[in-house]
Amino acid sequence: MDLPEFLLARIAEDEETARAAGGRSLYSYEEGGGDGWAVEGTDGSEGAIIGDRALAEHIARHDPARVLADCAAKRAIVDEHEMIGSDLYPEEGSLWCATCTPRKTGPCQTLRLLALPYADCEGYDPAWKPEEAG
Repeated sequence: MDLPEFLLARIAEDEETARAAGGRSLYSYEEGGGDGWAVEGTDGSEGAIIGDRALAEHIARHDPARVLADCAAKRAIVDEHEMIGSDLYPEEGSLWCATCTPRKTGPCQTLRLLALPYADCEGYDPAWKPEEAG
């Protein structure tokens, strides 16, 4: 599996999880005289009481609609950085990014950086690690 294929597969997994989760909203509540936070489904489904405001805000901020928008943006970036090659150089490794320059062979820094959050996923190739800035 090459890097663009790997990324598109992980993005598809993220989309599937977001769609299954439905929408979420954050609200404040009082229980036993204290303040607390809860996350509930925007469709009226039961949610979870989260005592920690920062955690509740994090969950609500990563609402499935936002995750789906993030996935669409990532998919567009992968498409923008399509790996292309030339019949003049048919040997393996002659592919390069259609967008980035200079035209180094192999995945560009943009795709390498985009894949970094998925480094712990099965199929991630350590050779895709972003290049050192220099």
